[in-house]
Amino acid sequence: MSLADTLLEFPVIPADPAIEAFKAAVLSGAIDDLPAPLGGLAGRIVQARQKIDSGGPIANVSDLFTIAQFGAGSIGAAIALILDEPEGAQFCEAVCIARYLVATSIAAEDAPQLFPRDLCKRLSLTTESIEWPTTKQLHEEMQQRATDVLDRQLLGLGEIQHNDLKKAMTLEIALLQKKIRYLQGRNPSGVKLGLTWFDRLRIRLRGIGKT
Repeated sequence: MSLADTLLEFPVIPADPAIEAFKAAVLSGAIDDLPAPLGGLAGRIVQARQKIDSGGPIANVSDLFTIAQFGAGSIGAAIALILDEPEGAQFCEAVCIARYLVATSIAAEDAPQLFPRDLCKRLSLTTESIEWPTTKQLHEEMQQRATDVLDRQLLGLGEIQHNDLKKAMTLEIALLQKKIRYLQGRNPSGVKLGLTWFDRLRIRLRGIGKT
């Protein structure tokens, strides 16, 4: 599995042949036959995947968000488009971008090129010192940005009409919130978390809230 596979993993959503075909086209790079605007979204994801797998440095936070928007955001936009959820598109993009930022934080200890260079410079980190625990502030910033992206769009969940998609996105948000809470003050390298039966019961009874 490549780094792009890890960072730009599609969220767990209702099975849909069109989504599966889109995902397969993106992963294979065979996107020329996709109809517009799906073809355009697929092209953005492929570009983001190539940038990530090139191993090149991320110059600044702006570049980090550009890759997040091009890659993860386009995944969310494509899902909303395929499932005919125009009102929920911005929300789906935000969830996927937040997933990307958290996944980047988890992966970055083993792939330090993912840390924006300007952020490293601001925190006085050199190439030799980019490792835990000196990277704690870097992770905190990235996790906070993921939290901010989620919180700004949380109300958008109510705009989704597709019941199975709404349930799936509710679980995605809950898992993201759990990861962000767990990662506070911890070395994120290799962290793997899932939702327990108790988490799912709590969501059914109380719903989700801000992180």
